Amino acid sequence: MPLIQQKKIVKTSSLYLLLTAIIFLLMIRQKSAYACTCVGKDRQTTENELGIADMVVVGKIIGVANYADTTAAFKRPGSDQLSYTIWPYKIYKLAVEKKYKSPIDMPDTISIISGTDSGSCGYVFEIGKEYIVYGNSWKQKSIIVRQGKGKVKKTITETGSNNTFYTDICQLTQEANRKELSKLKSLTE
Repeated sequence: MPLIQQKKIVKTSSLYLLLTAIIFLLMIRQKSAYACTCVGKDRQTTENELGIADMVVVGKIIGVANYADTTAAFKRPGSDQLSYTIWPYKIYKLAVEKKYKSPIDMPDTISIISGTDSGSCGYVFEIGKEYIVYGNSWKQKSIIVRQGKGKVKKTITETGSNNTFYTDICQLTQEANRKELSKLKSLTE
């Protein structure tokens, strides 16, 4: 084998070895990934979920948009410093057709917030489909900054509304079906 061809093989082998080492190092340095785990989902009952949820309705999804939220506002341990993390969500518009459990003044069109996919526990709705939605009141967290007498004071506030709710794949939210609707009817009428 000619010398030039041998050098080319050695160079290619060295490059392959270097790339393999780099990929290996990147893999071992990678931080942990988080995925959704629903503990006790297999033991859920309609009766239990009806008792836990703030709202249970049947309705049709009429819109969807991306939504970035600072819900994860928090105070750093051992410090007065407040921080927040911006989390991506989807916000769905739901035209409510039947209310099984709801706040008294809940409108007929509500917002449902959920993660962007099942990896973030998000329930992915499809526009035009009818769903039974089990949800909890959404509490928007904000960091309020006040300045006075040479000091900056930061506080975390929570505000809720009667028309925005959160659901995920760990709740009994599902496409509308006779079996679940029958159970809800028997428990609420």
